[in-house]
Amino acid sequence: MTGDRLIVPGDKSIAHRAVWCAALARGESLLRGVPESDDVAATCGVVQALGVRMVRVGTEVRIEGCGGAWPIQVVSLDIGASGTTLRLLCGLLAAAQGTYHLRVAAQLGRRPIEHVLGLLRAMGAEVESVGWGTADAQLRIRGRQLHGVRCALPVASAQLKCAFLLAALQADSASWCAEPVLTRDHLERMLPQFGAKLSHVRCPTCCNAAAADWLHVVPGPLRAAAINIPGDLSAAAPWIAMALVLRQRPLTIAKVGLNPTRLGMVRILQRMGARIELHAAHDAAAGEPYGDLTIFPSCLRGTTVLPSEVPSCIDELPLLIALAGLAQARTHFRGLTALRSKESDRLQHTVAACRAAGMALEQPDGDTLWIDGRPALRATPQQFPRTDDHRMVMLFSVLSLLADPRGPVQIPDACAVAKSYPGYWRDFQALWPDSECESF
Repeated sequence: MTGDRLIVPGDKSIAHRAVWCAALARGESLLRGVPESDDVAATCGVVQALGVRMVRVGTEVRIEGCGGAWPIQVVSLDIGASGTTLRLLCGLLAAAQGTYHLRVAAQLGRRPIEHVLGLLRAMGAEVESVGWGTADAQLRIRGRQLHGVRCALPVASAQLKCAFLLAALQADSASWCAEPVLTRDHLERMLPQFGAKLSHVRCPTCCNAAAADWLHVVPGPLRAAAINIPGDLSAAAPWIAMALVLRQRPLTIAKVGLNPTRLGMVRILQRMGARIELHAAHDAAAGEPYGDLTIFPSCLRGTTVLPSEVPSCIDELPLLIALAGLAQARTHFRGLTALRSKESDRLQHTVAACRAAGMALEQPDGDTLWIDGRPALRATPQQFPRTDDHRMVMLFSVLSLLADPRGPVQIPDACAVAKSYPGYWRDFQALWPDSECESF
């Protein structure tokens, strides 16, 4: 960080996809801006365990792709707690020549996987979950020839879509898929850089407008590419929240990704009265728009967040809920069920933390929430619960800055932020040197 200008780590969603595409391609790819986070390290570790040559110097990674023929074809892989690593890997290995055993951390083994496995089975994959939901959860994959399919994805999930696309590239014929709600499109933007043939096709016989736009995938090999990865908008989210309601002067977050499918938080906050200026630059080599965000201190007002908006701000929803508690008037949130199946039950933890901070929230059901904002609220609990969830730690750090006369605020599992943002606490102290937040 320099003065009122901050650069956040590279986008981990884009980095995961770039590493897998480079590993699958033929030739040497160069990836710039790869974040040094635990989550992306899990993907890099699996790629190397499959025998793919990788050299990393700081945030620059060179990968000599295998062209779809993984050098090691019978292997047990430790996925850790990275859900993106697991789901995308399922799509890659479903068509591979080999047998693979995937071990996962208990935290990840509690998260849903059958929607991915069911879709891959429909393409001819041989995949099996063993002990899912227990501490010994694992997957078994035996590579098979996959077949092209036409399907409507059962849930709005970018990871499900990516697993499908990576499998479809290795099928014996073309595939089509439609999403119930548009999700982040990083892989669709990136694949043409690696030589893949993708296109959006309108379905003239489809009466459902949401499903009328089909993504058409033609199988074929990938070629090496050079990819630049912009800053992670999800990593910028806590600083956006702090700058809006807790700072006295503007903050600029530089060279951050401005993909339209990731701007849900920014659009919703602008609707709530936030002054956030976007200064877009040209597309990066990944096909991604990027630029600077400047956030000005603002007074917020209530709004309604619809289920169709949730996929574009799923990682930022806990922070949005907290900001709604500091706005004027009531804010309604709908479509929150997906928060319950992340690294932790984020909906439950967010509601508990915001209530402990003095916010007035109501939950008529597990999918809906409303908050009566209190702009002058200045209270926060002395200690937050253990969640081992990086997004929750970021939320708790923002709530810790609400002044409270009872003294320091304790945040357990503070090291969990390394999953996506290893330098988080360094930047937090640079922005808030007088904070009494105690992380452990």
